[in-house]
Amino acid sequence: MVLEGSFNIESRQQLILKEKEFGITELRRRPSQVWHYIDTLGHIAIITRRKVRALAIMSVETYIATAPDPETAERELQSALEAYGREMK
Repeated sequence: MVLEGSFNIESRQQLILKEKEFGITELRRRPSQVWHYIDTLGHIAIITRRKVRALAIMSVETYIATAPDPETAERELQSALEAYGREMK
């Protein structure tokens, strides 16, 4: 997984969110299908277990764009990524 150093989102226009449900078996057997879906800004993958929504997966850019304060969310995410990078060394 490659994470870029900057997550700036140029446009602060109205973001249209789209959700799609994926079963946990689909995630296990074809994870690239889920990653390909969430690669688009505004797409959220809902992972279900026995037809019950278990968790949501979205891109970092979508997370920042949907945060109440995008600038704060970006700073928090950046510091978390830096801490993770130090921990992995």
